[in-house]
Amino acid sequence: MTARLLLASVLIVLSMPPLSAMQEGPPSNQPSFGNDRTRGSERVWRRLTEYSIKARVPILGDIGHVGTFAIEAEVRRTGDFQDRVFRIFGRSKPELAKKGKDYSGELEMVRALPIEGEGGRDEMEVGIAGTAISLSSGYFKKNGVSEAESIAFYPDHAVSRRENGSEKRVEGSCGCLISAMEHFLEHEIREGDVYESRFVFGGRPFLFKCEVGRATSIQTGGARVFPIDFTTYDGVEKDEKGMPKIVKKKGGIRLWLSKEGPYKDTYLRLKIQYKWYLTLHLEMVKST
Repeated sequence: MTARLLLASVLIVLSMPPLSAMQEGPPSNQPSFGNDRTRGSERVWRRLTEYSIKARVPILGDIGHVGTFAIEAEVRRTGDFQDRVFRIFGRSKPELAKKGKDYSGELEMVRALPIEGEGGRDEMEVGIAGTAISLSSGYFKKNGVSEAESIAFYPDHAVSRRENGSEKRVEGSCGCLISAMEHFLEHEIREGDVYESRFVFGGRPFLFKCEVGRATSIQTGGARVFPIDFTTYDGVEKDEKGMPKIVKKKGGIRLWLSKEGPYKDTYLRLKIQYKWYLTLHLEMVKST
């Protein structure tokens, strides 16, 4: 199964199959919660973590800086609504564009947060019949040509929409490709924890099995971090034993997450083996 970059040669998206070619530019007709809550919204909280992307090959080792990447989380409020936004985006460095390797992209997930009502009760405006409980949208651009997808998630299914208007429905409860990344930021973790995240990409279901390893210290400020290994399974195809087919083996994607000190709830390092001869390493530059 071939792989394609969704974001500037980075991260989890690299384990997925390609989207069909789209018109140039990010998605314009995205599914919504039933109300457009993006205009006039107020930012309540925001955190941006920036990374440098380096490429590494066997024998030659580190071949240098190839791009930038960022993880952004924010809370927005519009009237009685409050949304949690989680976004990853990046691009290759300008010098690569001259060599025909101009990559950029973004993937954003938005979900409603509970708002405390009268008597301290949490109220949700979403969850109304026929209303999506979360959505995602993303695009990848290579040398001026874009691919895009937006997805609306409901309690028992998801609807994937391409920029050309075509739609696919995926049955069952599922989330966004980056839901697993956000999960570990928002929850406490321990060595040996296993978390499974069923998600939709390209109108097709997949599964991440995420396994937390033993916390160790790394050079960045001496922070203790938990390594988290991802195994990617196809949500449709089976292997010869009737088990879900593995798309990317355990350890092909690894994230190092800090849960303490000045780097609390921060990914300090990320790694993905793009091909057998090419591994991408993301090192945190700063977090604000």
